[in-house]
Amino acid sequence: MMAMVFAIGLMFANTPTEMDPDNDYVLTNNGVVTIDEVDCGEGDIPCEGQFSGDNNQYPIYDDPALTIRKEGSGTDLDL
Repeated sequence: MMAMVFAIGLMFANTPTEMDPDNDYVLTNNGVVTIDEVDCGEGDIPCEGQFSGDNNQYPIYDDPALTIRKEGSGTDLDL
């Protein structure tokens, strides 16, 4: 019985995150900002960007839950 309860609990814990093909998401000091999809190039280096007038580099994500980091060539993007 415990195994069944445990298995049901794991079903909900492993819900897959959906990538958003139209938007990307940036985690800033003021919260999450939705941006248009950006091209980070080819590669496996986590993608980061900078908003105009802001000296901070922010991580870019492919999903609104902020679990899938966008990867690319490592070039910092202007957002």
